[in-house]
Amino acid sequence: MTKFQIYDVFTKTTFSGNPLAIIPDAKTISDAQMLQIAKEFNLSETIFISPKQDGYYTVRIFTPSAELAFAGHPTIGGAIAIARQEVGAEFTGTHKVVFIEKAGLVEINLQLGKQGHDYAEFIAPKIPQEIKIDLTATQAAEMLGLTPADIGFAGHNPSLFDCGTRFFAIPIQSRAALRQIKLNATAAQKHIADQPHLAFYCYCAGEAEPVDFSTRMFSIGWGMAEDPATGSAATSFAGVLAKYQDLTDGAHKFVLEQGVDMGRPSEIYLDISMAQGLLNQVKIGGYAAPFSHGNII
Repeated sequence: MTKFQIYDVFTKTTFSGNPLAIIPDAKTISDAQMLQIAKEFNLSETIFISPKQDGYYTVRIFTPSAELAFAGHPTIGGAIAIARQEVGAEFTGTHKVVFIEKAGLVEINLQLGKQGHDYAEFIAPKIPQEIKIDLTATQAAEMLGLTPADIGFAGHNPSLFDCGTRFFAIPIQSRAALRQIKLNATAAQKHIADQPHLAFYCYCAGEAEPVDFSTRMFSIGWGMAEDPATGSAATSFAGVLAKYQDLTDGAHKFVLEQGVDMGRPSEIYLDISMAQGLLNQVKIGGYAAPFSHGNII
């Protein structure tokens, strides 16, 4: 039998955040079986972790329909689960886990607390790179079921950034418009069918402290229509902020909320480091809470 765990990620409490299936010992599971298991769990992602070797764990991350080179909420949740396996349930304090993902090496620093208040933060394996696109406000609005007036704010325009996974970043004028989004897959296929990934990170300014930006993430062909919390999209969003926010050199911290309109509120902590006007490091942090465990028979 193969053991599994379920964690709710980017939250301190269960029944919120983004559910994650974790297979803590995947050494005998084939690629085809990994995809089958991910389809069976039918969560945004499932992470498969091979035993520790030379100080790191090799991991594979699958949606119900495909493998991802990098994803944030499996990195956070998987690292917390493995850390608890290494140090035990009663330990409090700092710990470190290193994953090798398809996109590269990921170092995760953890602050383990009591009553499930376990926090993890990782340095993104790849600095987001902008992919030039010609996507108008009218086209973006058609894809999202909005009006052109709903697209853009404070100089932000639709963009595309790649952090190992590509996300279209669509600025939304208001929280009300963000709430009303209805993804139009036919329009998306018409306007951006040439792109390998159809994932849309829609964002607007936060309405109240401590939230800096409210976000939603929609996808086509990933086996999920909307995601409650997306660390890789938040990583790509660092490129958006570096481009549009006129950030000074040094560290900048942002709080992103996601999943609110799905009834699964999530909170992602994004740290950006700028040097000589360029983005040079991205950190993603969040809490995770254990929900269940069992065996795949």
